[in-house]
Amino acid sequence: MSTGSISESLAVAVSAPTNAPVQTMLVTLVLGIAGTMYYASPSRLSRIMVAAIASAEATYSEALESGALSATDASVRIGVKDITKEMSSLRTKVSKIRETTLRNSLSCRAAFHQYLTGHPFTLVRCIWEVRDLQTHIEVFLAL
Repeated sequence: MSTGSISESLAVAVSAPTNAPVQTMLVTLVLGIAGTMYYASPSRLSRIMVAAIASAEATYSEALESGALSATDASVRIGVKDITKEMSSLRTKVSKIRETTLRNSLSCRAAFHQYLTGHPFTLVRCIWEVRDLQTHIEVFLAL
């Protein structure tokens, strides 16, 4: 190769417009979508929900064992919640949601449909309800 052709090709390469901003935005968009799908995935949220109910049950057991909440005090109300009934209701709800999530995770099509129909929002709401009940029990323990 002659030095003239090398310098000409370098001049063309330097003067050519780059697509770096477009490529950066595309990579950022793809990573953002992948991150959102991971953090909102039903299987991940389901594990968090199960951990939250286990923690709430441990707090509930602690309240029973410490005597702050006795077996005869089953109708104790915190705000508008009956602790025992609410815990039982949440256990059933978590079990049903977890079962549905696990069943749908066996098929990619079913998992994608579950994701598109808003199942992550159901999971987040259930996690919120479990943590809310746990907070109420912890407040009751502090009294």
